[in-house]
Amino acid sequence: MCADPDCSLYVRDRKRTELGTRFESLTAGGRIARDGADLDAFLAEVLDGSMS
Repeated sequence: MCADPDCSLYVRDRKRTELGTRFESLTAGGRIARDGADLDAFLAEVLDGSMS
């Protein structure tokens, strides 16, 4: 989970951190899709009560 409410701006390359960026071969669209899938999986675990 992101500690920064602007997390979606970083994923879309609309905001940069002071530390710079790490290289990723995914496009912004790919990062958005990946983050959405990760969020869906996290919420499914929370709602199912299966998180340890």
